[in-house]
Amino acid sequence: MTVPQTDRGYTSLLHHLHRPSIAILTQLDGLQTSITYYLAYGQKDQPHGQTPTPLAAAIVGSSMFRFPDQTNVEIINGRLGMLLKAFRHAVHYKVHALMGKPDPANPSASTSESKLSIWTRDILNGLEGGQSLVRFACLGGLLMGLEDLERQKAARKAGNMADTDEKREVDETVAVGRRTRGKVEEEVIVALAEVMETHPLPSSNKSANDSGPRSDWESEFTQSVSGTTGRILPFVAEDRLRALPLEIFLKSLLDTISSAFRDGKIFQSFPESASTETIGVSLGSKLAQDLTAATSSPQYRSVKSLAELFARVVWSFVTAKSQRLWPVLNETLLVFEEIARNLQDDWRHNPWVDVQAEEEIPESARETLTQAWGVLKTILFANVMVQQSIITAAIYLPPPLSKTTSSLESDVTPASLAWVLLRTLSNLSFVITKFGGVTSTARASIFPQLRWLFYSALDVLSTNQAASEKFVVRLCQTGKPTTTSLTSSKVMENAKMAFSLACIEQLAPNVGEGRVQSQIFDMCMPNLWDHENREVYESSHSVVLALLAAHAQRVGDGSGTVPTVEMSPSTNLKRKERGRSNAVARPLAERIVPFYTNCLLENSVEGRLISAQLRIAFAALVRSAGSCGTVDGDALVWFCIQSLLDVLSTLSPHATSSPNSIVQGDVERAHRLRLMLVSSLPTIPLKLLPRGLEAIRKSIADERDMGRREELVGEVLKEILERVGDREKVIVMKWWQSNRDSFSS
Repeated sequence: MTVPQTDRGYTSLLHHLHRPSIAILTQLDGLQTSITYYLAYGQKDQPHGQTPTPLAAAIVGSSMFRFPDQTNVEIINGRLGMLLKAFRHAVHYKVHALMGKPDPANPSASTSESKLSIWTRDILNGLEGGQSLVRFACLGGLLMGLEDLERQKAARKAGNMADTDEKREVDETVAVGRRTRGKVEEEVIVALAEVMETHPLPSSNKSANDSGPRSDWESEFTQSVSGTTGRILPFVAEDRLRALPLEIFLKSLLDTISSAFRDGKIFQSFPESASTETIGVSLGSKLAQDLTAATSSPQYRSVKSLAELFARVVWSFVTAKSQRLWPVLNETLLVFEEIARNLQDDWRHNPWVDVQAEEEIPESARETLTQAWGVLKTILFANVMVQQSIITAAIYLPPPLSKTTSSLESDVTPASLAWVLLRTLSNLSFVITKFGGVTSTARASIFPQLRWLFYSALDVLSTNQAASEKFVVRLCQTGKPTTTSLTSSKVMENAKMAFSLACIEQLAPNVGEGRVQSQIFDMCMPNLWDHENREVYESSHSVVLALLAAHAQRVGDGSGTVPTVEMSPSTNLKRKERGRSNAVARPLAERIVPFYTNCLLENSVEGRLISAQLRIAFAALVRSAGSCGTVDGDALVWFCIQSLLDVLSTLSPHATSSPNSIVQGDVERAHRLRLMLVSSLPTIPLKLLPRGLEAIRKSIADERDMGRREELVGEVLKEILERVGDREKVIVMKWWQSNRDSFSS
């Protein structure tokens, strides 16, 4: 009987696993390739060489994966990552073997009788009883390899890959049964649970500091495992994932993400004095060193996968309708708020925080500041990813019980979560503004996830009337002008103001009449002419229009209140005093309408509000004016229209104006004013409609340019067909028939 020759490569691999040399520990690529090859093909010329069980057992028991307490986290990550890649690639190698592809080192070997499910179970048998941490990395690679095959199969079914007889044979030969795939997932969960039990994790940095001295291994364990975990667990089924102690797991993920961003204190090294500005942020500076250390850490490099995993685990709670999630969500948002607040406070010390053009920044500082902005964007993306899952949970989870936190803390509610979330985004507004702000609709200026998060949080907050009003009052107080300090930043203050105004615009219908709305208007008023600060300028006008629209809605339905889920005591009192609601509303409208009419007309010049904005604003203004009652409303409506006609008359080619007049001969402005007048047609009260129609007719007749006249006539017809009410349409259609011929001429 011939004794099979020993495969020297296999023997060498076993030797390195049992007695790893310094050379093999510093060059893991060769070891990874060797592990992958022998797991898939086995030993050459061995009758039972295809069974991977002994090799898997040797790997999981290797001394190179026993980490002493003081082991550097980079070493741990490197070796675990090598194992994960080796087992993942081994699945693909095995597919080649099962399809009869020749072994590159042994072309005569036949492997066509093997099955992937059998091979997978052989791997599981070999890993059984090994160290939990090493087993978790190996099982994770195995699961990821099987997931790769599933995705390839799905792509073939979807038609993304050519459907040939050979590919159908692949699906049949290498298919892994549900029981085998499920067994792998179960082993992944068991291994991770053992890891968590063996090395208990602190729920926060504070708890870690309060628990006495910890070894480097314990304190860094979360960072070493989390990156691998974030890549593996997304492939585990929901029901198996819930077998883990998910609250503890979420807190450990939160702790890791927070440490990746150093609790938001990455920019503490910005120079304090102007004399060291350039030196303080140049290459080799303390700030540059801190940024390099932070961005090169395994925690930072794993942030994306950690945030995705956090969202996945939160969704597991949502599908299970678990009440246990509410305190964890609250703690998560508070941690992210602290990170954002620290970033905001430290970024104010950036010497070039208000510089808009990169050319104005010295070359010695550009690379460091570019790296700093990369960190800020990463933090924003992580915030959005995690907070999306939180606001989704707040929407879909059953309302929290009466007390979900300790007696020393306030109740956690969906509205309270939304409040903290919006505060966090406000602190990051100086980063958000680089993407166009939260209200931008430009496709290239903002990612839709941020926009969805912002408006969803506002929707959740608006379900609570008292919380909405209190939030708006707080925004108005923080938006008041403050004394300029050495660390103030015009750019950052403008970004925060624009964010606050965007919130107030959406919550304005939820705010009661009187004091709060007056505070809002006073906050907007200084910005209504500041067209150079475009975002704040446009947002201020939008908020005033929201106030006018909310006023018109209240008076129009006769309630004097806004229907919401929860009403504040002041709002309930107003509901009982409906007879006085109009009287309460009139002073606000009488204050806003005349003032804002003149404001709009002054902002109709070139470079201020564009035609579309002016038209929307003027129509809303006239509608709100008409809601103040039969007598006062008619007077205010005609005040708006007459004010516009007065300005328009000064722009007429026949008008005589002083040589210094800015509006003399401003043809484009006159056209914008005529379009504004046309847009007010559906909002003019029935009693004033004949006068309004005559004003529109005359403004069209005064237009000498046929192209502009055609545009005006087309817009009039569009307003009649789409927006004029049924009662008014009878009068308007008769007017249209009488003047149609003169319009066309």
